[in-house]
Amino acid sequence: DPHFLVYYVLLVECGERPADIMALYWKPALSDLNAAIKNGCTGWLNLDATENQLHLIDSKNRKPADITLTTAAVDLLKRLREMQYDKLSWSLASPWVFPRAEAIELPISQNSFRKKLEKFHYQFGLAERELVSSTGTKRKRYKYKLKFSFKHLRKTFATQYASLKGVEATQLRMRHSSLEVTQN
Repeated sequence: DPHFLVYYVLLVECGERPADIMALYWKPALSDLNAAIKNGCTGWLNLDATENQLHLIDSKNRKPADITLTTAAVDLLKRLREMQYDKLSWSLASPWVFPRAEAIELPISQNSFRKKLEKFHYQFGLAERELVSSTGTKRKRYKYKLKFSFKHLRKTFATQYASLKGVEATQLRMRHSSLEVTQN
């Protein structure tokens, strides 16, 4: 699923909270910002030659934030947008970067990619699974136990960022209230 993979990589590449990334618009909602917020919009992408940013309307510290995206993240988002004209045409009418497959007028929720994350992490040894039931050789049901969730991708980003730029720079980038929060 291209939406799942781009969502996962975007969390790793920009280090933002999953809830902030889930409900992004493709374009700025400047004409009717109040309606966008009422719909649940958390921000939008600004993918042009000069900016390549992610704008969050209201992050956890109650302030707007502009995050410069990496080249890899921008390339993936542009590819996802191109795929909407071909393989993902069902999502073209949606303003959301990550629309729900069953209701494109809504963004994904906490449960939208839960099963995909379990299987994805299992393939890389980041989850354990236990056979729950089996009907012959065709249908098997498993119960997964994740070692890491989407929120751990933010922590991974912070660790990598701190190793490159230092803890103080990481505190600013992550918008933490104190250095202690960043170190924890």
